[in-house]
Amino acid sequence: MFNTFLLLFGCSFLMGDSGSITADELVARHLKAIGGDQWASVKSMKITGEYESFSASHPFVIYRKRPNLYRFDHHMIEFDVVRCFDGEKAWWINPMMGPPGQKPGPIFEPQNKITIRESIFDNALFGYKEKGHALKLLGMEDLEGDAHYKLQVTLKDGPVEVWWINSKTYMRTFMETDGYEYGRKVFQEIFYGDFRKVNGVVMPFYVEQEWHTRHRVFNIEKIEVNATIDDQLFVMKAEKAE
Repeated sequence: MFNTFLLLFGCSFLMGDSGSITADELVARHLKAIGGDQWASVKSMKITGEYESFSASHPFVIYRKRPNLYRFDHHMIEFDVVRCFDGEKAWWINPMMGPPGQKPGPIFEPQNKITIRESIFDNALFGYKEKGHALKLLGMEDLEGDAHYKLQVTLKDGPVEVWWINSKTYMRTFMETDGYEYGRKVFQEIFYGDFRKVNGVVMPFYVEQEWHTRHRVFNIEKIEVNATIDDQLFVMKAEKAE
């Protein structure tokens, strides 16, 4: 896979301010581009594809259900890993953490913040004021030959994200933010591509993440909107994981 950092920043140049557009106008155009009000009809999603990490690729499944149920089943190195949020707490099955990780258990802080953040069903810009988020338009920069608006999104609980929104398509194609690598705070870059419409809403079918020495890629093959998903799938069981 190409190096996202070099690709995205090797040819970037500052383009100055964002012209006459306001942050709220940019938000409106972005939300319209991804499907707008149609998102309210999306109650659940089952996302399947190939997950590449540590130079190996394996199938993955992500289950999402309103308001904030989330489960990510994947494979890393030699292990099957589950990360989940049941609406109240984040838990996992992660054998890489040693024998205790072979059984379902709570994700330790602050590592749990990743799963909690990923569990949020709606795009953060939907009703951002009511949610308590703050926005700041930082200007424009070139990204792979296209002009992009840079929008700083400060989430209510503190994390800061910088969204790069394409000035032609109004899709978010890149994001800079902080994440956690087994408890250590790290700078993270996320690239989004291959946008497709599914049931009236638009989503990326390619997501690439880079932080510290890590490089992970999601090649999404299928997104099932309003799939039937049992709530029990998100519940942490006491028995040993198979």
